[in-house]
Amino acid sequence: MDFRLNLDGESVASTEPQQPLRVEPTTPVRELLAPLAENPLGCVLICRDELLIGLFTHRDAVRLLASEADLDCAIQNVMVADPVCIATTETLGAAIGKMSSGGFRQLPVVDAAGRPVGLLTVDMILRYLVHHFPDAVYTLPSEAHQSTQ
Repeated sequence: MDFRLNLDGESVASTEPQQPLRVEPTTPVRELLAPLAENPLGCVLICRDELLIGLFTHRDAVRLLASEADLDCAIQNVMVADPVCIATTETLGAAIGKMSSGGFRQLPVVDAAGRPVGLLTVDMILRYLVHHFPDAVYTLPSEAHQSTQ
């Protein structure tokens, strides 16, 4: 099977996106720091009435802490508003394209109504590739510029 064809034929749902932490937009940033640090997904989704309105990541938290900003402000004041998302029906190839072009490590996954149903991370995509293409992954040379005979 052709590698590219499979990525353009498999939906995002095949990676089994995980449920991220969700909070209301009025939640104080301070309340999110500990749960975010413990969250392996590295992201919090900000939702109002079941709809995704923003995103807050480990990177955002580090930037905020470094700037000595007010940690008691509402997360809606410092979140990334209207984040780039991917639909459950879109392909894995489309997800990789969005992540690559935007420099994202995670993408919220939304249903047809725009409600978040999970989070897709780079790690999930790598696990998918290793599981479905073990020969291609495990036979890669250990050095990037090594030529294979």
